[in-house]
Amino acid sequence: MIEDTPLVEIFAVVIMFLCGKSRVESLTACAFVILIESITIYTNAYLDIYFNYQAIIYAYIAILFCYLAHKSSLASVYAYILYITAYFFFAMEDTAMERGVIISDSVFYGNYSVIMYSLLTFLVMTVTYDRMGGIELRANDILS
Repeated sequence: MIEDTPLVEIFAVVIMFLCGKSRVESLTACAFVILIESITIYTNAYLDIYFNYQAIIYAYIAILFCYLAHKSSLASVYAYILYITAYFFFAMEDTAMERGVIISDSVFYGNYSVIMYSLLTFLVMTVTYDRMGGIELRANDILS
């Protein structure tokens, strides 16, 4: 099943795991990406879940990880909030299109890959930015 996983997600997990500013934050973000990708692979291979239900499940998973990040006061909480928003918008747009409220679903769902990769990039940035800035700018040496 690993051949179904895009290399971008694998690369993002490796970057977050190796360069995360805190071990808890990087493990939380890696677990989130791995869980979402595992559910996607499983549902594509074995189940035929209605997209709206799958997007809502993803949103609830993002809410759980947002709560965990907020409880640990991690900066990646903003990335999870964006994931929650995106998944709810995907579900609402797909439902509105099926009910005939809108004619085309090209606003969000038509740009699904672009939106998801942008959110993944933002998650990687929030997990690794302070660590990269500390290494590159030597901010840790100046402040200590």
